[in-house]
Amino acid sequence: MEQQPKEWLVFITQIPLAANKLRMSLTRRLSSKGALQTQNNLWMLPYTIELENFIVAMITDIEQHGGSASFFISRAGNTSIERKLIKQFQAQVHQEYEIFRQNCQGFLDKIEQDSQAQTWLFTDLEANERALHRLTAWLPKIRSRDFFPSADTEATQTIYAQCSQALYEFAITVYTYNDPTVSASSPDLSNTEA
Repeated sequence: MEQQPKEWLVFITQIPLAANKLRMSLTRRLSSKGALQTQNNLWMLPYTIELENFIVAMITDIEQHGGSASFFISRAGNTSIERKLIKQFQAQVHQEYEIFRQNCQGFLDKIEQDSQAQTWLFTDLEANERALHRLTAWLPKIRSRDFFPSADTEATQTIYAQCSQALYEFAITVYTYNDPTVSASSPDLSNTEA
């Protein structure tokens, strides 16, 4: 069956030149939702009712601060344009995934370094737990902006799972080294799943 064309939110803003704070806030809020800036004052998002409500709220805020904005629900002129738009969204989130995977690799390198030291300190375990919790909190934020999953999505999930497993194995070794009577189920890593 032929796939139906996607609908897009097209958001156009006019911010007073002096309103730098408003402009920065606008950019930050739109970026947090994964919006694609195609021109200086033009942003795009795939259509959902939640994102439409977000844009409506943004317009109210902008108007209250002396600016103006409008939005349209549109479709791409043809499938070629639509594919290009999707690739632009994928390229945007790719940069975030790339940084996340670099942080994951840094985490794995730290676990390997601590393991090779064979000191098995609880302070090292706690530091590594905090590092994984930061990754765990970060990943869903990127996923929320990943409107068109690609190989990046799977690769990132894979290395994140490796981080979770590495910490679990490190924790087992630390607990066992410091108290051999502790069972393998003792470390509480229940909050490390994204």
